Amino acid sequence: MIIQTLALKNFRQYTDISIQFKEGLIGIIGKNGSGKSTLFNAIVCALYGVLPTTREYIRSAYADSNATVRIELVFEIDSNQYRVIREYRGKSLQAHASLYKNDAAIATGATDVTNTLEDIIGMPQDAFMHSLFAAQGELRQISETSGADRRELIRKIMGFSMVDDILQMIRNDRNDKKRFIEGQQVMLLSEDDIKAKESAREDYNKELSHKEKAVHELQKKYESLAQKFDVTQKKFEEQQRLYRKHNDLVQKKMQQQAHLDNCITNIDEAKKRLTQLENAKAEREQLLVQEQKYNTLKHKKEQLEHARAMNIKKQALQKQYDELAVELHEKEKSIKAEQDELQKINHLEGMITQYDTTKKEKEKTMKSLQDKLYALKEQIGGIEKSVKDRTTHIEQIKKLGREAECPVCLRPLHEAYDATIARLLAEIEGYEKKEKAQLQSEVEKAQVMIKDVESALKDIETQLTNMQKQKAQLLEKKKNVEKSLAELNKKKGNLNLIHSQLQELGAVTFDDQEYERVVKELAVLEAVHTRFIGLDAQIREIPDVWQKIEKLEKQQETLSSEIKKIYEDIATLGFSEQVYNDIKKEYDSVLQQKENITKQFNEEKILYNNIKNEISKIVDELEKDKLNRKKIESAKQEFELLQRLEKVMDGFRESVLQMAKPVIANYASNLLNQLTKGRYQAIVMDDNFDFSIIDDGKEYPISRFSGGEIDCANLCLRIAISNAIRDFSGSGAVGFMAFDEIFGSQDNERRNAIINALYSLQEQYRQIFIISHIDDVKESFPAILHVQTTPNGSVAKWL
Repeated sequence: MIIQTLALKNFRQYTDISIQFKEGLIGIIGKNGSGKSTLFNAIVCALYGVLPTTREYIRSAYADSNATVRIELVFEIDSNQYRVIREYRGKSLQAHASLYKNDAAIATGATDVTNTLEDIIGMPQDAFMHSLFAAQGELRQISETSGADRRELIRKIMGFSMVDDILQMIRNDRNDKKRFIEGQQVMLLSEDDIKAKESAREDYNKELSHKEKAVHELQKKYESLAQKFDVTQKKFEEQQRLYRKHNDLVQKKMQQQAHLDNCITNIDEAKKRLTQLENAKAEREQLLVQEQKYNTLKHKKEQLEHARAMNIKKQALQKQYDELAVELHEKEKSIKAEQDELQKINHLEGMITQYDTTKKEKEKTMKSLQDKLYALKEQIGGIEKSVKDRTTHIEQIKKLGREAECPVCLRPLHEAYDATIARLLAEIEGYEKKEKAQLQSEVEKAQVMIKDVESALKDIETQLTNMQKQKAQLLEKKKNVEKSLAELNKKKGNLNLIHSQLQELGAVTFDDQEYERVVKELAVLEAVHTRFIGLDAQIREIPDVWQKIEKLEKQQETLSSEIKKIYEDIATLGFSEQVYNDIKKEYDSVLQQKENITKQFNEEKILYNNIKNEISKIVDELEKDKLNRKKIESAKQEFELLQRLEKVMDGFRESVLQMAKPVIANYASNLLNQLTKGRYQAIVMDDNFDFSIIDDGKEYPISRFSGGEIDCANLCLRIAISNAIRDFSGSGAVGFMAFDEIFGSQDNERRNAIINALYSLQEQYRQIFIISHIDDVKESFPAILHVQTTPNGSVAKWL
């Protein structure tokens, strides 16, 4: 399996990126948090749909809340190209997926794509991660742990924790069965309890038979008394019907008599009111002449008040007209003066355009100078890095000494020692005295020119700011003039409107003395008018009173007739209160007897049912006890099966681990022999996975060897474990491996040892990815993918 391309959109730190992967030893370099490990999280997500974090955090912080998250991975297996696309859409990030083989669709849907890819790759996600990826710290853990801890670490890397989980599930089920058996046994009845309950059931059956006879006798008595009660009840109900009808007639008679008395009273009051109204009519005739004079004066007063209002309105309009005319004259003079000042705008705009053109030219010159300065500093930085690298190489060579072995070819340095140091010192002197000095001189000239341009730009911007301020003030004044003109036209319209209103009013006359005379005469006649109005209202009531008297007299006649008819109906009904009381007494006696026998019957019935319930309860308890005994027996059988299964799984776990040990040791030995060019023959492991190295036919513990040799052994073991996982999972050869932050706090010597070992693995793996935040290892890789953060998300570029 070879990774070809990876494209990410809105995934974690990345907004939109596409990477074409190379082959060989590849360094993925960048600061912590820049997104290096995220690239491999995306690969695992594309292949297995496993998110690196909770779903709500996979969308990039730089993307919209509804933006689609997209991962597209292209890889090669057995000369076939596969392309997998996974998308998470909408606010809920709903998963979608599709898979193509040589550009032909072979699967759609998240689950279907994952299952198909597992078949193609030949291993599930756990095995893929443990075999192809070495996480941070795993290399050091292999050698730094010992005994049972190393054994547990190997088991964890190999993915055998699933067997542990299954074994724990079996133990949990076994313990649950044990607790169930113990709990149920506590609830079982003892032999004495069973005998006691069976004896109680026989006693209750005998008592039930006696109660059954007593209930039967009471039921016979109840049925006989019920027949007698029915006859008595019918007689009493008939008397109740007569009683209710008699009472209804008596109530109706009393109500009608009350209506009749009230009717007679209302007739007398209406006749008295009629007399009062006739007197009011005579008084109204006497006041009629004075009322007519009042109405004439009132009409004249209304005419005079209208003339007075028109006179006041005309005087107010004339005053408003005169004031507005003076205000318009002053406003026109003010607007004319402001319009003359606005003539300066055109000249000012020309000056602004001229200065703005000069500013753009200066800015273009400034950018050109800044670009040149940046390029010069970048060249100086490259020279300084070259000097630093050569100084570091000199220190390393001096540290090794003349008799030391070359870290690459393992041959003694000897005569190459002085020549190499001299060459490196000459290169440093050339960089420092020639190239860097010349570039520094050009930097100083560029900085002086930038200061001159900056000063000129500052003057231009000051002038532009002043002119823009003047222009803004004039434009604001222009708005005010336009606003004043609009107000002036509006007020001219108001002036014309007032003039039209004055012409419509014309000449207005008003006699104030005549108005005062009319008001005084009306005040004298006001009391007469009020009395006349009151009498007029009373006279209009006379026809209604006559009508009311006629209606009340007819009602009186009707009520007298109805009362007479009620007396006749009471006599015809033939109700006797004595007969009613005698029959009621007989009914109450029979009802009491019935209630007494019903109470006795119910009490006996309750006792009878209680006995039946006790019998049923005992039967249920005995049946439940039998059922619990059957459940306990079944649970005991399951408990024994789980105990045997636990032993089988425990042995299986140990045997699988022992099967893996020789496979790991064989792979590790071959790799170590290859990486050290035959210097070390093999790696040996005991039952606890404590390992030793065979040197010149002898077995030595790992503590005997140098740090670089230990790192090389750790690398061989980790790769051997990965190969073993692939063998056990049944997958084919995988063409790449990835190591995440494996250098840690190691010094340069140990890092170089690991990198040299990785170079030797390129024959077995077409792609080897090394993730690191350490810049010092950059030059050790033939291909470097640099990952860095920007204001718009992370980016990755080949250096």
